[in-house]
Amino acid sequence: MTPHGFSRVAAAGLIAAGLTVMAAQPAVAAPAHPSLGTQITALRAQGRDWHQALAGRLAALPSVSVTRGVPAKLSGELLAGTLQLPATIELSGDTTIVARRVAFTDSALRIVSHGHALRLYPVESASSGRAGIQSLITLTANGDGTAQPGQAGFQGQWGFRGSSGSSGQDAYDQWMCDGTDGSNGQPGGDGTPGGDGTAGNTGSSGGGLSYEIPAGSQDSWRFESMGAVGAPGGSGGNGGAGGDGGQGGRGGNAYMFGTCYWGFYGWGGDGGDGGRGGNGASGGAGGTGGNGGNGGDVNVTYHPGFNPDNIQIVTDGGPGGSGGTGGAGGGPGYGGWGGYGGASYEVPGAYGQNGSAGGGGSYGSPGSTGYPGTAGSQSKTELPD
Repeated sequence: MTPHGFSRVAAAGLIAAGLTVMAAQPAVAAPAHPSLGTQITALRAQGRDWHQALAGRLAALPSVSVTRGVPAKLSGELLAGTLQLPATIELSGDTTIVARRVAFTDSALRIVSHGHALRLYPVESASSGRAGIQSLITLTANGDGTAQPGQAGFQGQWGFRGSSGSSGQDAYDQWMCDGTDGSNGQPGGDGTPGGDGTAGNTGSSGGGLSYEIPAGSQDSWRFESMGAVGAPGGSGGNGGAGGDGGQGGRGGNAYMFGTCYWGFYGWGGDGGDGGRGGNGASGGAGGTGGNGGNGGDVNVTYHPGFNPDNIQIVTDGGPGGSGGTGGAGGGPGYGGWGGYGGASYEVPGAYGQNGSAGGGGSYGSPGSTGYPGTAGSQSKTELPD
């Protein structure tokens, strides 16, 4: 009998005996159980007593006698018996801490949040570094104030110098014995405007804070999650100065080897006028200040009997950064010198007129102040009996 035939016979025998044959089913993974911190957060949002609802899971936490510290950077979920917190912790992601007992260092905890949220749930107690003394315990998760300021605008280019006028032609015989006039110098070029400063970056936001004050606490609590000030805008670049005007050309000399054919000496040519100086350019506008960072959301729960007046919460948005200063206008170019008159025994040429100076550039407008950040939400909620 073939193996398949034997299988059919065996199956028929089992059915005849009143047993059911089930085909094998592939294994299915059980759904992942929510983490303890996730369950606590969800129950708090519903206003329920998570101590009672999660008593079985909380009992599995390490005992209070087991003390642990924290890593250099925190992220995810951390469970502990007694957690010894340093004066400063840094978050690299949203973080949830569940510990039977939380011990603060010297009544303060500074949280370098980078905008991440910290949820801190002491199960049994929380204490400051001053044992037996009623304290004000402060948790701060303010924006860190590292926003980059705007960059300064570029410097405007100076105007080019005007070219000098050409010299007049000297007389070369008694028939053409007057020197010719020198030509005028060319005006100087105008400077180019300075570049505008760039806007400052937005201040960093405060990190979110969720905290439960343990039952029986006699301390006062202050929670801060303020946005950082916006960075200042960059200053405008200075305008380029105007170029100087070119010098007037020299007048040509008269014939200097005797009188002209009509019996008199020749005249020298007049010098050319100096060129006008170029105008200075305006300075660039200052950059707008960065907006202030937003305050973080803070929610605190406490047990019946605790005075909520002993809870202070500050979640202000950060002020806007100052605008950058406008760039200075470029200075005017100087007028060119007038050319010398040509020489003569009788009537030398006149000096050319000096060129006038150009106009100075105007200051750039200052940048406007950034907008303040939005305040974070605040809540103080009493737990049910």
